[in-house]
Amino acid sequence: MAQKRPSFRGGFTLIELLTVIAVIGVLAAILIPVVGSVRSRGRAANSVSNLRQIFVGLTLFADENRGFFPKAAAQVDWNANETDPARMSWSQQLRPYGTGRNFFITPRFEREGSAYFIGSRAGFVAAGERGFVATRRHRIAFPTQFVLGGETNFAFAESDFDKDDYTQNCIDPAAGTLFSDGTQAVLFADGHVVRVKAYDPATMTFRYDTMGAW
Repeated sequence: MAQKRPSFRGGFTLIELLTVIAVIGVLAAILIPVVGSVRSRGRAANSVSNLRQIFVGLTLFADENRGFFPKAAAQVDWNANETDPARMSWSQQLRPYGTGRNFFITPRFEREGSAYFIGSRAGFVAAGERGFVATRRHRIAFPTQFVLGGETNFAFAESDFDKDDYTQNCIDPAAGTLFSDGTQAVLFADGHVVRVKAYDPATMTFRYDTMGAW
């Protein structure tokens, strides 16, 4: 009769288990920042795409309104039941041009409401800083440098879909306009979008016919 061999139950030793845990910890430490970075870049790309679509809406609006872009008014909640275009947010005025609410909400935004502002500073300054003024496309002398809008993390009132730069620089790191990756996307009057880390008076302007600081 053949002698039976003793059977052994397989398993991890304590050292092997600790080694596996250590390897998993190292991999997690490497992968988590990478995943976060990829997610951040994806959100930033989504916001740039939104701004390009917003530019299409702004262009169509100006085409039908004698070259004027939508005028920002005051703080306007998207859900406000407003039918008077003069009292609508600039983003609401773009609804007939294919830019619905979703274009103004991005997961990159760290507050409620919309992350986007419209460039209103030029008209405001040209009018002697009197009231709400629409930006006029025909007066823009430097379309490749003119800030037509962009995303901003500036601490506007929550849920405001009518952000503008009448009285605040929306591209100012000192005022908290950058996002967690240290950038923000800026839309220029010729339609191109650039992610920047600060306002550059040499390549950007808020004025119709001059370059310079905000």
